[in-house]
Amino acid sequence: MRSDYALYMVAIIFFIITGMSIALAENLWVVTTAILGFLFIGLGYTQKPKRQATAIEVRIPAPSTPLPVVKEREVIREVVMIPCKYCGALMAQTATVCPNCGAKRTA
Repeated sequence: MRSDYALYMVAIIFFIITGMSIALAENLWVVTTAILGFLFIGLGYTQKPKRQATAIEVRIPAPSTPLPVVKEREVIREVVMIPCKYCGALMAQTATVCPNCGAKRTA
């Protein structure tokens, strides 16, 4: 049995004694057994086995043929600007509201 499990069991026993002391109205035993229960929970936690980090080696095979080089394409988009009906500021034709005055674009 792992030592942390044994310490947890002792803590549970102290908490059971605490419950019995509450029923018998012995205040000093309630405080003492509750403190001992928490002490043994802490001791059990410190004895818990630590997780070991494991290293995994991954080998990636080199490609037998070189990968083709892909060139990026640049997309140029032309934006048509139209004047706002209310303030005259230029806005994109696809815009629904004027960026200057906030008026909705009419058809």
